[in-house]
Amino acid sequence: MAAVSRPAEHGSGCRDVRQRGGAGPGILRAVTVALAFVLVLAPPEAPASAPTELSEGTAAPAPAEPEIQRPAGAPAPVATPAAAATPTPAATPTAAPVATSTTAPVRRVNRPKPGADDIVAPAGPQAPSDGQARYYRAPFSETVWPKVVGRDVLLVMGTQGRTCVTLHRKTNDALHYTHRKSGAQQQAPLAAVTSIHENSWECDKNYDSTPSEWARSGAIGGIVLSSIGAIIGVMHDADTQTCTTDEMGTTCSKKLVPHFAYTVVGVTTTTLGTPIIAAGGYSTSRDLRVKGKIWAKATGWAMYGAGTLLNVLWIVGNYGKVDALDGQGMTAAAGLLGLGGSAFMAVDALAARRELAELRKEDATPNVQGKPAATLQFGARPVGAFGQMSGLTFGLGGRF
Repeated sequence: MAAVSRPAEHGSGCRDVRQRGGAGPGILRAVTVALAFVLVLAPPEAPASAPTELSEGTAAPAPAEPEIQRPAGAPAPVATPAAAATPTPAATPTAAPVATSTTAPVRRVNRPKPGADDIVAPAGPQAPSDGQARYYRAPFSETVWPKVVGRDVLLVMGTQGRTCVTLHRKTNDALHYTHRKSGAQQQAPLAAVTSIHENSWECDKNYDSTPSEWARSGAIGGIVLSSIGAIIGVMHDADTQTCTTDEMGTTCSKKLVPHFAYTVVGVTTTTLGTPIIAAGGYSTSRDLRVKGKIWAKATGWAMYGAGTLLNVLWIVGNYGKVDALDGQGMTAAAGLLGLGGSAFMAVDALAARRELAELRKEDATPNVQGKPAATLQFGARPVGAFGQMSGLTFGLGGRF
């Protein structure tokens, strides 16, 4: 009885449940579908991928397409086959171009430090100079500066002028000096100095200013004086002499040019003319480089000496009553010899003046080495053998 009744109770119980909770299974199904829908919508956690390094030439991976969330029970879209990727040729590495420079390489110039090569006058009193004139022209050698620094010299700065100074320092690009007149400390660019004269006559301390040459004016003045003496001497000889006798004796005189007039005027002008010209020439030859015309100077002095000797003899014969010395033509000869001596002396003086002008032009320009002069040489040589000459050979050589 008990076994028969259990299934009945069980069956009735189940029915009771279904009847009491007829809506229960529907609720459970709804909850189950909701949970499944939530699980489908939740994005899956992607695993953290380790960073990778890409080598050169390797293409970076394409980003993955985002996953599309669909509601539960929706049909999945049909996947279309992706187009095959066209392989791209790998880039071949090319050598980078090497930059080339067209500019010349820079050379390093070792310049001396400022003041390293300066030449300064030694302290204390300087040794006395020998007084010998020396002349230096640009470009100057390094052996010149120890000789002139600390000395009184003449600086020639091209055509700008000639200045007497005392050098006390030489640098790489300038000369520092003390001006002789003003005493001011000055400097001149080394490139502007074209000549340096040591112990120059133009810087003689015995003169307040630089002595000037006067060869031309001296030649003119001397020629005029000698001409006057020659004219008076010729007129004195050409004049007729008149003699008178009285208690004092015989007295002779000339009317046109008396003896006393020639003695005072004629002898004086003849005696002074040539020396004045010589002094004018000497004013130019104080520069030791000036030579003049030695032959003209010698001839002038010889003629001047002869004319002066005749004048002395005539004075002794005329006033000493020596008839042998008071001859006819002595005064004319003396005057003409004096004039000739002055003429030759003027040739020397004017030649010396011209040389001095040329030397001053050279001082104002640097020394430039020119081409050697073209010279020709002739030669002759005997031709023969065993001591017998059979002919001569002639040769011509030299620079053409």
